[in-house]
Amino acid sequence: MQSSARLIPQVNVYRTPVILFLLLFCLGACAEQKQTTTVEPEGRLPVLDTGGALTSGLAVGVLPKDWVATGPTGIVKKRVSVVVQDGVKALKIITGSEKFSIVRRTRAMLLATPYLNWSWNLSTHGPGTHPIRLIIGFRGGLRDGAKIEKTWRQKVFADIGEKLPEFDRSLSVTWEDSALQRGTLFLPAPKEGKLMPRYIVRGGRENYGKWWPEFIDLGDLYNQVWPDDDMSRVQVTFIGVAASGGQVPTTGFLSEVTLTR
Repeated sequence: MQSSARLIPQVNVYRTPVILFLLLFCLGACAEQKQTTTVEPEGRLPVLDTGGALTSGLAVGVLPKDWVATGPTGIVKKRVSVVVQDGVKALKIITGSEKFSIVRRTRAMLLATPYLNWSWNLSTHGPGTHPIRLIIGFRGGLRDGAKIEKTWRQKVFADIGEKLPEFDRSLSVTWEDSALQRGTLFLPAPKEGKLMPRYIVRGGRENYGKWWPEFIDLGDLYNQVWPDDDMSRVQVTFIGVAASGGQVPTTGFLSEVTLTR
């Protein structure tokens, strides 16, 4: 007659603590991974959220974990804040003698969300390119076997900071003196020390002090600058704002920065 009793697996009391330790270690490692903001199901990635964690963090000089700041210690608390400008809640950036940048880590495929939208309001400054500009980082488009020169990366880091999320391509979006320059794309010119491509999205000193909505196709710009890359593999790894140093202080306001499809 067969017994109806079920076999109960034996538990190795010596192995259990080891398993628990490994599990806790893995959970801890996952928690230590750098946070990024990802695309919403409807195909939007809000980059600049001027409420909640960002506002409270800037008040004490501590950014949320998916934000990165470069520059001198404490520069963000001194130069960046969330305010209301002409009825618009915005990120306020004040330039000074030292350069800095503040960017948000993103995880988005370029072809899935190629359109970058934002609004900005910049104050007047001296001649030339406005010291406040947008910066975008990309990664993954290099063809097999293609390499980025180490000197390029070092020089770009020297320009926009060494703590930025990993990237192998980058783009600067600027405001220039003349409105006639709007829509101009400058390709990298290494011999002239200009390593980052620059796209002029707005111009005209007469347009300072007003809110301007902007819309650009990052996919189209990327393809114009790096036509040999595999765009199906390109990721947008960060989006943010950089401020040049060594100039008379000026102010800029940034709002509603969003990637869309």
